[in-house]
Amino acid sequence: MEETLHVVKECELPALKDWLEKFLPDSFRCYLYYSEPRTTSVFSPEPPNLEKLLLWPGFLDWSQPIIFQGVSSRLTHSISKMAASQGGNCRIYHYVLYKATQSEIPLRPIPEGFRIDALDPDLHTDYILSTWSHVRKNTDVYVREALRRLPSVGLFDKDGQCIGVEAGTDYGSIGMLHVQEAFRGRGLGKVITSQLAHKYFCDGLPVIALAGKDNESSLRMHTSCGFKEVGFADWLFYNVGDEREFDEKVGYKGP
Repeated sequence: MEETLHVVKECELPALKDWLEKFLPDSFRCYLYYSEPRTTSVFSPEPPNLEKLLLWPGFLDWSQPIIFQGVSSRLTHSISKMAASQGGNCRIYHYVLYKATQSEIPLRPIPEGFRIDALDPDLHTDYILSTWSHVRKNTDVYVREALRRLPSVGLFDKDGQCIGVEAGTDYGSIGMLHVQEAFRGRGLGKVITSQLAHKYFCDGLPVIALAGKDNESSLRMHTSCGFKEVGFADWLFYNVGDEREFDEKVGYKGP
């Protein structure tokens, strides 16, 4: 039987969701980002099938930079192999994938003199852009839409100044956590994370977080909050050319 691509109909989405859930956490998101931008979500439990799809004529333009986000680490080798076959290379960042239930994350109280509120996409997008280490072209559009559509938390002092933030991302995790340097060391990051996690719980959503494998402070913070390690995910930056060329094309200012 000849292999074909099938366009999933709306009525088939529940069955697709059930299928993907069988492979969690590996299927939580395999996310491709184009700087134009074009976004496509891809998952396959078998590397050979993943390779067939990603190399399918016309599916990807391998002459352009591609960011593979949230890739199950067991599939990273397959993507790196495909990159080499197309004459390119991948820069890889490794992350720990965490998950938590409501019983595992106590809701930490808001300290006196502070308040918690949702972030405003018009007022707080620039704040996140100034603090997030993964800014690139079109990130302003991405952050604004994330704040508009997904749960978020801002911690404000008595004067109304925003001193810390965290927000949901479109690939299912919470992230972009930042606390102003002058307010660090007080456990405010844990307060923000627990408050955002409980927003997710109230909406009936799972709580997933990612921390860089070499980011010791982030690893400790998530463990202390009650998150449990459930797997690993990688970000791969593919390009035909050197890394500086990639960064220039996508406007990446990375960590």
